[in-house]
Amino acid sequence: MSLEGLRRYQAEAILAEAAAAAVPGAGVSAGLDLGLTVVERLRGTAHAQRVQLVAEYDPHPPLASGSPTQAPADITATARAYFVPFMARLREAASKPVR
Repeated sequence: MSLEGLRRYQAEAILAEAAAAAVPGAGVSAGLDLGLTVVERLRGTAHAQRVQLVAEYDPHPPLASGSPTQAPADITATARAYFVPFMARLREAASKPVR
């Protein structure tokens, strides 16, 4: 859901709490990944591979826990548990009538 959509459901308090806890850091690699995907769709896989090579983009995350299939089961379970209170508050906010 977009920030504007959340605001319509009176979720500003949840947004403020989430923003205070946020530590962004995936912008560069996410942008490069997106760019390579766009190049691949527009010019083909070989061209995208040349772009990646010229940029020397060879990501190696410090940990192999980027998806539930890679992360240990206990880490996945605790990560999912983090979102339980947030989702409950979001559902509560979404159930209130829009002014």
